[in-house]
Parts: sequence; structure tokens; C-alpha cells
Amino acid sequence: MYIFDLDKTITSVDTEYNWVRYLRKNKIISKKKYKNAKKFYCKYNLGFLDFENYIYFFKKINEKVKNINYHIKKYVNSFVRKRIYKRVYNIIKKVKNPIISTASNYIISKKICKLLKVKKIFCTRFKNKKLTKNFQIYKVLNLVKWIIKKRLVDYKIHFFTDSINDLPMINFCDKVTLINPNNDLLKRINKKVSIFFIKKHV
Repeated sequence: MYIFDLDKTITSVDTEYNWVRYLRKNKIISKKKYKNAKKFYCKYNLGFLDFENYIYFFKKINEKVKNINYHIKKYVNSFVRKRIYKRVYNIIKKVKNPIISTASNYIISKKICKLLKVKKIFCTRFKNKKLTKNFQIYKVLNLVKWIIKKRLVDYKIHFFTDSINDLPMINFCDKVTLINPNNDLLKRINKKVSIFFIKKHV
């Protein structure tokens, strides 16, 4: 079983943060909202994000975007498509039934999955106004619940990630490949892992 984080693992950028940059560049959101998004992004990279506040903040932004499906399609095709790591993408195409597990919200990540032709995704989403998190330990819990439901407990899991926020998944999975890991992440790894240092996009 092959599972991939999304941002900075499959893509070279944080797709959710750059979505907000796209909105600001097109004058769809205010400068103040963009600055607040930047603060959340910095905290995420440091590994101490207040995830629930972050998700509700982005939810409010997306709710105010007119013709949001048009803008997401334009953003993914014009920006994200050019920032996919070729090496990781080739693995995704090669393996059977790849899975993406991301903390990003469904409205962005589902479009990227469609672009990558990946059918199964774990992500953060609202369903019937109820928030389902897919961040840190919740990535593991959501995966375990699905594995039990699908009776896939005998499968070995190979996980690809770049993020210090994925330490619970790194510790849980049988095999791990780190994509461009920083020193903070490497210092906290206590198991054997593979490492890819990648620069080229698709």
C-alpha cells in the first residue's frame, strides 16, 4: 500500500497556502486575510499549528469566493500542475491504487487528485457541517479505521512525506520515504527511512 502526503511531497509548494496567494493576487481577498493565512502557514511549518482555527479560517475564506469551482480549476491547471515532482509522480503512476493523505481541505485536494488520477484521498473536510480532521495523529486514526473497514490489515504501508507534522504516520508505517526533509524532521526520526532530494517538476 502506497500513501503520499500532498504538499511539498507530490508538489514542490504548499497548495493551500498558494491558493490564498492566488486569491490575493486576483484581489478576491483582502491583504489582512492574506497576512493571517501567512501566519498560519509559518506555524504549520514549525509544527505547532492550532489546526482547528486554521481550518475554520480557510473555510470562511472559501465561502466568500464567487465562482469558486472556476477559480480552483484555473489555479490547479495554471499553477499546481507545473509544480508536481516528476520523480514522485512517476511512482504514483507506477504503483497500484495509490492513496493521498493530506491535511489540506477537500475543495482543493480533490481537484489535485483528479489531475493525478488518484482515486482515494484522506483529507480534512466538512460533511454535514461536521469537521473531519486529517492532521498529525488523525491521519493515523483515519487510515486505521479505513484499513479495518476494508480488511486490509495484512498490507504493508509505504508512506511518502516531507513534513514534521507527519511524525505519527512516519512512526506507524512500515516503510517511509522522506522528500527534501529539513534538519528538524531528521533529528526526530528514530527509524530507518529512505530520502529523496528533488528539484525537478513535471
